[in-house]
Amino acid sequence: MQYELKPILILSYFFPPCNLTAAQRIKGWANYLHKSGYYPTIITRNWDAVVSSPEDVLQSTGTEIVHHKFDTYEVYYVPYKASLRDRLYKRLQQRPVLRKATKMLTFFALITENFSSRMIAHRNLYTFARHHLRTHPEYKQLIVSGNPFDLFRFGYLLHKKTGIQWFADYRDDWNTSSLVKNQSWLERFLHFWSSRSEKKWVGTTRAIFSVSEVYASKISEFVGIEGFTILNGFELDEKRTSGSSSHKSTERATESETETERERETEGQKLDHKARRNEFVITYNGSLYPSQPIEPFLKVIQRLEQDPSVGVPIRLQFPGLGFDPDQVKRVKEYTKGFSTHVNITSRIPREEVIEMQQHADVLLMIAHEGIKGIPSSKLYEYIGLEKPVVLFPNDGDIIARTLTETGLGHICDTEVVLETTLRKLIRKKQLGEPLATANRIAIQTFSRETQTAQLATLLHAFQRAL
Repeated sequence: MQYELKPILILSYFFPPCNLTAAQRIKGWANYLHKSGYYPTIITRNWDAVVSSPEDVLQSTGTEIVHHKFDTYEVYYVPYKASLRDRLYKRLQQRPVLRKATKMLTFFALITENFSSRMIAHRNLYTFARHHLRTHPEYKQLIVSGNPFDLFRFGYLLHKKTGIQWFADYRDDWNTSSLVKNQSWLERFLHFWSSRSEKKWVGTTRAIFSVSEVYASKISEFVGIEGFTILNGFELDEKRTSGSSSHKSTERATESETETERERETEGQKLDHKARRNEFVITYNGSLYPSQPIEPFLKVIQRLEQDPSVGVPIRLQFPGLGFDPDQVKRVKEYTKGFSTHVNITSRIPREEVIEMQQHADVLLMIAHEGIKGIPSSKLYEYIGLEKPVVLFPNDGDIIARTLTETGLGHICDTEVVLETTLRKLIRKKQLGEPLATANRIAIQTFSRETQTAQLATLLHAFQRAL
């Protein structure tokens, strides 16, 4: 089958079995590009080690190149040999006197990567990709997905060596980021050099892709290259497994569903409702950043917990938050009074996270305060499950717009509106009323399959221009 398809090379640091969210974007493309006439070859690092903490990413993994070939795509897993900084990091972190050593190594690596690949721990991704292109001249297009953004150096070099048409895919923005504040002279110095490198490297691309219109626009303006939006999207199989009874849908069940499946789903909803009828469950999945104001939300929960008229206890679930101890501390600081109703987990299998979200009454989105254009991968996972979503604060951009289009959003501008909204939702649950009305036609447009088809349309257009 692959011989009937156009080959395309994708260079990505993250790819399953890596259990980080970053791996899902490229996996979606691998799953669906064949439907648009492409056979992707992914080159990534070895991910034999399970990632439970940030330090786990720094471990050396693999001793040889592993090749997995499927009907619709193939993957090369290249061994990862940790750098000196990576090898010393965990040990030195336990010895404050020596922490400066890791900082100096980091500084040295960030400076030298602008001029050489020798200090980049994963530089063998480039070495293997260059060899692969030399022995497989049939490739005409290359996508490099960042971060880490030093991968764009590899795209730049591969283009110089082979002339291949390449595209820079930004899961986040780099030197245009509103989340990074370059305050010290050292930070400003590093920003100066990395800005020069971004413009130089990405300036050789045919186009850039990113996860929101805001990102695509500002990156495009910064590097002087045409930009396009390809959303992260969600997997349809996750949507189909949803057993939620907290919404109704504007689309009737398809004829392909059997009566047995409907009966099984209904029975599952009954059991789920019975198990949760005496509490109101709110789930926030994954990472939390300093720019996301979780504290006002937790203050509102405290007030509701202390109000007997609410009628049910509120349970908060934070699957995966334990990955970042600093953010765990933030949440625990504001939930001391009702810690028995707060569940924080470390990174757990994706299937368990999906189940926790399915069994929640509502899902929570905390927007970045005063910053637009950051949708977060969890947004699409949420809407793929067709769950009611509470957004606070209102980003006034892609999150609010997406939740409005899909009919799943409860958008809150202030603490007062948030408290009123939660009271209404709790009351609706007690009355057995749906908490949202899902627009499945709109939701379908956010699937990874649909987004990959949009990517392929762009790739076809650029290839015709070669």
